[in-house]
Amino acid sequence: MSPETQYKELLVVRKNPDKVKLLFANDFLASHTENAFYFVFSIIEPPTMVMSKEEIDSLTSIEAVAVLRAVVPPDVAKKIVAALSANLKTYEEKFGSIETD
Repeated sequence: MSPETQYKELLVVRKNPDKVKLLFANDFLASHTENAFYFVFSIIEPPTMVMSKEEIDSLTSIEAVAVLRAVVPPDVAKKIVAALSANLKTYEEKFGSIETD
């Protein structure tokens, strides 16, 4: 593109977000390449519901079932991090610190 090219900033109107399927996840994995970030949201179900204590004690791994995979360009990944950081700050101010493993 030539240096004379000008860009017009447009308002993004998000349509029907309440009609998009809502998925629960309690596990997350992120990776990247030079051109994209990959996010995988998964569910890890606790085995305690269907296993004996002995079976649970003998476990060496547990399955994380992916429920959503998303690929975004680096600039969008940076916006996601900024939005999450701002939301986490507000959340913790209101509800207290979030403990992580």
